[in-house]
Amino acid sequence: MIRDFRPADAEAVASAHRAGREHLVRTAEALLWANARQNPGEHFRTIVAPTGRTATGPRSPPAAGSSAAAA
Repeated sequence: MIRDFRPADAEAVASAHRAGREHLVRTAEALLWANARQNPGEHFRTIVAPTGRTATGPRSPPAAGSSAAAA
């Protein structure tokens, strides 16, 4: 199951992000800030794939119109 990011997911998503992208700094606070300021006209959205009670990974879907979105 994949679902939208929730503020309670921030720490787990930041941890998963660090595990896969150590060179990119992403804190729980930064995730909360970015997700609180989503613009409906943009296609930024954080989604998570929870297992049990833990979010296992962040993903930002490709923007509509991109070649990845068309796949």
